[in-house]
Amino acid sequence: MKNTLPQHGDSMDLQNVIETIPALVLCALPDGTVESVNLSWQEYTGYSPQKLNESGWRSIVHRDDLAKFIEQWNIAFSAGRSFETEARIQGSDGQYRWFSIKKALAVLGTRNIKSSLRTLIAFEDISDRKESQIKLQQSEARYRLLIETASDAVISADESGTITFANPSTMRIFGHSPKDLIGQALTVLMPDFLRPAFLNGLRRYSSIGHKRFDWRGVELVGIRKDGQEFPISVSLGELSRDGHRVFTAFVRDVSEQKHIEKSLRFAHSYLAQAERLAGIGTFAWEAPERKPVYLSEEWYRIYGFDPDHGAPTWEQFVQRVHPEDRARLKATSDRAIAEKSDYDVEFRVLIPLAPVKFLHAVGEPVFGPSGELLQFVGVVMDVTESKRAEEERERLRRAQADLSHMNRISTLGELTASLAHEIKQPIGAAVTNAEACLRLLNRDQPDLLEARAAAFEMVRDARRAADIIDRVRLLYQKGVSQPEELDVNEVIGEMVVMLQNEANRKSIMIRTDFANALPNVKADRVQLQQVLMNLMMNSIEAMQGMSGELGIKSQLNDCGKLLISVTDTGTGLPAEIAERIFDPFFTTKPQGTGLGLAITRSIVEAHGGCIWATANPGEGATLHFTLPAS
Repeated sequence: MKNTLPQHGDSMDLQNVIETIPALVLCALPDGTVESVNLSWQEYTGYSPQKLNESGWRSIVHRDDLAKFIEQWNIAFSAGRSFETEARIQGSDGQYRWFSIKKALAVLGTRNIKSSLRTLIAFEDISDRKESQIKLQQSEARYRLLIETASDAVISADESGTITFANPSTMRIFGHSPKDLIGQALTVLMPDFLRPAFLNGLRRYSSIGHKRFDWRGVELVGIRKDGQEFPISVSLGELSRDGHRVFTAFVRDVSEQKHIEKSLRFAHSYLAQAERLAGIGTFAWEAPERKPVYLSEEWYRIYGFDPDHGAPTWEQFVQRVHPEDRARLKATSDRAIAEKSDYDVEFRVLIPLAPVKFLHAVGEPVFGPSGELLQFVGVVMDVTESKRAEEERERLRRAQADLSHMNRISTLGELTASLAHEIKQPIGAAVTNAEACLRLLNRDQPDLLEARAAAFEMVRDARRAADIIDRVRLLYQKGVSQPEELDVNEVIGEMVVMLQNEANRKSIMIRTDFANALPNVKADRVQLQQVLMNLMMNSIEAMQGMSGELGIKSQLNDCGKLLISVTDTGTGLPAEIAERIFDPFFTTKPQGTGLGLAITRSIVEAHGGCIWATANPGEGATLHFTLPAS
């Protein structure tokens, strides 16, 4: 709108003019009073000139724009100056819209009447443009805030590689203040070995004239103000401004990231090595779909899959399982999914061109925020060696039991004459008592009282013989260990009775020294008898051809264990063989097997005790063994 409108004949002509103006227009007197408005004004605001003059501008101008508007309005009418401003004007629907407000003058008059001035104020709707402008300003403000507060260094440069902008983070990353960088070449942020390549690349790029230049996370090397080189990640973009290219780089210091990546690589390497050494693979699989999420290198090796071919499916995995174990494995997996619980299962796998493997898998569920089952994570262990070792231990245990049994038979063979004599005594006594009983009963006046006494003695002698046979039969028997609460003194006494005649036959006196109130031990009676028999027979043989003394002592040692000592007055124990007499197949006897004392040690150690030998200060040697109290 021009500042001065053409002169018109009267006010009616002016009103016709303002109705044709494509804006909201009002006509004001020189004192600022609104005289008339056009139809567009009334339709938008709903205010007539009278209503506007009565209520004032406060009723339709936005309160944030009111002070500036009234100031401009007053100046325009008091000083006669131009008037151009922007304000939000409220419509009849209560909504505000932005308007550009400008002032123009109009002259009214006729041939007979003096001309007069009117001021026209036009309100042009600029809401759409203003909204775009506000959004642009907000966007620019956000962009400036983002750039100023970004943790990355943001650096702009022109086509020659001269820095035109740098944000505050440049100081933290490179050690250069932003204002010091303005006007310097980008190469100041690069180590010497990168500068020629950068400059050549920039010249080549400028000469070829590509339309865009985009880098995303390119890893390079930067240099700080103090000369320290460090790894950086650069994202570089290009835009044109006034026909000139501007390059903007986002630079991130990735020193810590590289350190973490290196640590993770080492950790992964250590973990993979540890898994290989331990034979343990780790895994995670989705439930209930049974899709693998993570499988370690050792997992692939254990199952014989090639990681280069991708993760195997559940069906491929099941095909590796031994046919006899598949149903049990599937049932375990189904139960774990249904119950959302841990699982622990052992099974075998069949790998092409490889022996059968025994595996032990353990898994536990992973739940989501709502308690839903998401995954199972766990480990699988190759227990083939332990299974083989277990089988070997069982085989050795059976062999040891057989050997122990044969040792008892061999030892008892040496006692055959003594045992026969011991059994013959009660049987002979029983026969004598039986004959006496018959004589007493065959008298004309049978002596029943004496006959009863003879019969009682006969029964006692028979039981004595039966007890001896039972003890020998137990030593001959072959069976599994059956631990029970035992009185050590009682077991020693049984073996003294069994070996007494053998000792008498060789002129050896047996002496016992039992501590009172000893606690019981939990042991297998037959195996404990075998230990005592082996030690006592070893001492008797050490005194072969000489009269001597065999001593057996029981006591509680300082550690609270039962200590049993078997002492002889035989040939003694040379220091060089004291540590070897319990080794398998070591013997000093011409006809010995070297297994008796080795078996004795294995039995004692199996019961939680230990055994050793010492030389006596005078003659002979002592064999000691301990047993834990029950």
